[in-house]
Amino acid sequence: MFLTKLVDTLSPDGALTEDVVARTALIATLEDLEGHLEVEKAGLNALEQITPELIRDLLVGFVTHYVYERVLAALADQIATRSLDAARTREVEREAWRYLEEAVRADLPRRMSGLREPPKLVTTRWDGVAGRKFVDRLFAECFDVLSADL
Repeated sequence: MFLTKLVDTLSPDGALTEDVVARTALIATLEDLEGHLEVEKAGLNALEQITPELIRDLLVGFVTHYVYERVLAALADQIATRSLDAARTREVEREAWRYLEEAVRADLPRRMSGLREPPKLVTTRWDGVAGRKFVDRLFAECFDVLSADL
């Protein structure tokens, strides 16, 4: 219930594909958090276990989920046009997830390592130029790799 209200507050229902992508990514990230903290067993007290490292992991997870959802939305037309069966569609989805998870976890620390100060993922302006460029580049790379393989 708490996480549902949080999703509704942070990412209300939207009509645009981008709104749906953001909301879906947020829901998936919060489900990851819920599973990690075992909120079902511990209730909201589980939220006391949140550490800076967990916040950083959640942000990396959100970026991964966000780009993944964008890629799936963009590939949907190609999947429908090529009449891929359900098994091949699931395979493409798994390939997208593996590619992005690996790319985000490898690339984000590398991009941040050149900074004078340690990475501050929590305070990074993901809606700013650098954040958007990072997400857009990941999207383009993943989309190109997967669409070429369809």
